[in-house]
Amino acid sequence: MMMQENKSSLYAMMKVAVMVLAAVLLLLVTGASPVNGVPQVYRSGVMLVLGGVVGVLCLYAAFRLSGRGWWRLPSVVLLLFVCCGGAAGVWAGCDGLAGLPFDSFWSWVTALWFAVFVLVAATCGGVAVFVLSRMMSRKLCLAVAHLALVAMGVGAYVDYFNEVKALLYLPVGQYVMKTGETPRVMTTNKVLNDEGKEFALGFHLGVSDFEEKYYDPVDYSLYRVGEKGNSLLQKKKVEDGMVRFDGLKAIPVSDFIQLGNMPQSVYVVDHERVAVQEQSPVKMFTAMCVVQDGKERKEFTMKVNEPLGYGDWIFYLLNRRDEKGILCVQFLARRSYGDVWMMYGIGGLLVSLTMWCWWPKRKKSQSEQTEVAV
Repeated sequence: MMMQENKSSLYAMMKVAVMVLAAVLLLLVTGASPVNGVPQVYRSGVMLVLGGVVGVLCLYAAFRLSGRGWWRLPSVVLLLFVCCGGAAGVWAGCDGLAGLPFDSFWSWVTALWFAVFVLVAATCGGVAVFVLSRMMSRKLCLAVAHLALVAMGVGAYVDYFNEVKALLYLPVGQYVMKTGETPRVMTTNKVLNDEGKEFALGFHLGVSDFEEKYYDPVDYSLYRVGEKGNSLLQKKKVEDGMVRFDGLKAIPVSDFIQLGNMPQSVYVVDHERVAVQEQSPVKMFTAMCVVQDGKERKEFTMKVNEPLGYGDWIFYLLNRRDEKGILCVQFLARRSYGDVWMMYGIGGLLVSLTMWCWWPKRKKSQSEQTEVAV
């Protein structure tokens, strides 16, 4: 009798879950359409309510799956945190060891500290894994997976209500602020979002230098200049510092010059033909950033797809542009407190589902088999 009641309640939960997921999928498809679009649909009140319903269902399912062992869930979650923290500590320690020069006494002392840190992190993670192996069961694995989904939902809600995104433009190099002062890097300690609201960084950020690399070798093209436009005649590569077009003498690369505001260097062959140094697609942007945090000054190198994280903020290098002859670098500044929840949620989901797939099935005892038969 009890078995039938459990099955009926399980089927009812599955029906509710299917209906909620169908509504969420419908909204996702609607949000992908070019008419309504994002974020009008994805950030609508209906989607927020459905997300809350999904979270409540996941919590209920987690406690139902854990059964009488629901009191183990907080311990399991804590142990998963320790496992993830131990793995992150080992990774950070090894990364720190790899970056040491080992050229002085203090570098060896730092290496010893990193080694001890890695050993402690690995020990804590190993102990947590051992304790988990003694506590876990297949149902607890599924319960933790549902709790991980709840953590991901919490992270999404935290980002929705508290995430800050702002574009930031900083000039490159050193400038004289007042007459008689020594040149220094221009910095800022605040950002403005699209609505004009100001947010304090908690430190000063500036750009001391900027490097722009291009693919090598660069192409050189020969054009015929006409009233109706330019026509391409030839395209060549550099060979030993010389450009050799068919029918012309070799042109040294040093003879190509920039005219006015043209981004490419050119060489005028005659009144009808001109050779152009084609600017290849950008290979890499590199910005040398300066962070002034109180009396402490730090320098960082930022690249595209390698953001800079400092304090509560993450800065992404986007582009460069000239503002009245001054080279400026464009950044995306982002502050998000939901990322931690999302990371732990994703990690917990992967670990719990992996353990659920590989965990051996427990054989039912004689009393359980008798209860099922009754």
